[in-house]
Amino acid sequence: MTTSINLVPYSFRRRLLIRRRLRQWTVAWVLAACGAGSVSLAEYGLVLTRQHRLSQLEQKCEPLRLQERASVKMQEELDRLYDRESLLAKLERSDQPAQLIGIIGQAATGERREVHIGNFELVPISQMVTEQKVDSNGQTRSISREIVRMQLQLDGLGLDDLAVAGFVAQLREAGVFQSVNLRSSVDARGLSPDVRQFQVVCVYEE
Repeated sequence: MTTSINLVPYSFRRRLLIRRRLRQWTVAWVLAACGAGSVSLAEYGLVLTRQHRLSQLEQKCEPLRLQERASVKMQEELDRLYDRESLLAKLERSDQPAQLIGIIGQAATGERREVHIGNFELVPISQMVTEQKVDSNGQTRSISREIVRMQLQLDGLGLDDLAVAGFVAQLREAGVFQSVNLRSSVDARGLSPDVRQFQVVCVYEE
């Protein structure tokens, strides 16, 4: 039986053990750092790839953006043209009162002067108009827009129902109104039973 005796001092052996543990931990930390670096590089590469794809998609979408800007400019130009057209229409109708007096006078006078106009009122009204338009895809869409028209309200007296009906018919035959409606026709208080107090509403053509 052989007996071995370790003659290395204990302090020296402890230093060797510490150095060995330090090397082991150093290697472990280096491997961990390398692993983290590899993961970071992989993530960075993925980010670069996604950025490249994003730039490609933006380049593909650029024509659509240009088309959208062109559409917006075209719509603004159409709005300006529409406003200009509306202004011109209003300017063209600046002599409406004089024309209306002549039309109403002719309709009211007739052969026997059977109608007397007591009140004459011209006011703007708003109406919703629906139009059918075909878009770029060939689909028909309904578009509603608000327009302003002029409404003429007439209050007066008629000799009888026949006189009032004739007055309304002559206004319709004048050809300047979109619609002519007899809103009311009632007995005139304090006058002959046949006399009618009426109200007629006319709307101008666009």
